[in-house]
Amino acid sequence: MTSAYLLGDSQAGGIADPLGALLRARGWTTIGAAHTDGGSTHEIIDNGSLGRALAARPAVLVVFAGGNDGASAQGSWGNVVDTAHRLGTRVVWIGPPAAIGNDALDTRRRTVSRAQQAFFATKPWGKWIDGRRTANGLPRRDEVHLTIPVGYASWAQRLAPEISSSSGGAATIGIAAAVLLGAWWIANKASGLRGLDAYLASDAQRRYAQRLANEARSHGYAIGHTISDRMTSEQASALIDRLKAAKARGWTQDARHAEPERVSFTHADGRRGTVLARLWSAYSAKHPDATRD
Repeated sequence: MTSAYLLGDSQAGGIADPLGALLRARGWTTIGAAHTDGGSTHEIIDNGSLGRALAARPAVLVVFAGGNDGASAQGSWGNVVDTAHRLGTRVVWIGPPAAIGNDALDTRRRTVSRAQQAFFATKPWGKWIDGRRTANGLPRRDEVHLTIPVGYASWAQRLAPEISSSSGGAATIGIAAAVLLGAWWIANKASGLRGLDAYLASDAQRRYAQRLANEARSHGYAIGHTISDRMTSEQASALIDRLKAAKARGWTQDARHAEPERVSFTHADGRRGTVLARLWSAYSAKHPDATRD
């Protein structure tokens, strides 16, 4: 069961109840919600709201923010997404709705939306949903806020399927990670890695590493004790990032046909390639879509 925490500015406050109900109807659990009226992303971080949300250890952090940001707020967006990612939480970010009847404000919001879209294109472990598109045409109570309950309930109905579909990526990640955990171990086993506890500083990181193993096992890929004990959460995160970068460039792994010391890939255009497991780590550091045709 996927757990979610809703966080953000006043948009999060308006939509929390109807969206939470719809996510629960889809089998999710909502473990918390918090909003800062008029808050920028920096303020949501600075006032402790982000820290409290991540302390609840949700699988997915749903963020409504950006309407009070400038287009140069990428540092704050990155703080949210990357901090959550390090803890094993996926971020689904909903951009700001359009401003109706205020051209200057809407121009700024449109600029922020474009900047967010470009930013999330570099963060494949997060998901961005266009608030302008999903809230288009819904009833408003002012320039930027929807009506309660109809407006926000309608927006929630549009968002719930897109948000809930984001959890499907976890299974894909689990399969991909499972195939390459052995490859990573082969590349690192000579370096004297000792055990999980020697590297993981918190229970949250241990749970994250264990979740990788559980996801993989649920899809028929065994991760042995010796392999998982030699994986740090940082290594696992880096590995998954590279796999997702490869996927974004059109490559998918032939997971069920991988040889122990090779990783096989197929491109959307039909090309095939393999990577020696022992070369994967060093080469993919510079080439996330590392393949050999």
